[in-house]
Amino acid sequence: MTENRENDRVEAEVVVTKFFDYLAQKQYEDAFNCFNPEIWQLKKNEQFKTYIKNTNEKFGKIIDRKLDLWATRVVVGYIPDSYYKMFYIVKYASIETKVSIILRKVNGTIMIESYQSDPDKFL
Repeated sequence: MTENRENDRVEAEVVVTKFFDYLAQKQYEDAFNCFNPEIWQLKKNEQFKTYIKNTNEKFGKIIDRKLDLWATRVVVGYIPDSYYKMFYIVKYASIETKVSIILRKVNGTIMIESYQSDPDKFL
């Protein structure tokens, strides 16, 4: 098992960059394709998609994002697993918020499994 290797961070950031680029261009279906398809089988998937769209629409264009903290864990062997936690400060046109993104390698492809924004900003 290896943890917090720079090249693992870089691999995860490629997916996150793609996700944020799609959001900036309002290409929501492409953004949702960055997620593990298994999460869309959950009951509340439409609510989650609406949440992401509304966040993007409500706060305006993403001006900047900065990786604040990150952690990775990669296990090779009989039961391989790759797990990535990325914490960003995201500046929208009208607000700055914290975003947490968890990714996992699924069938050799890194995909988003969780996306959370600072809840205080949405009250």
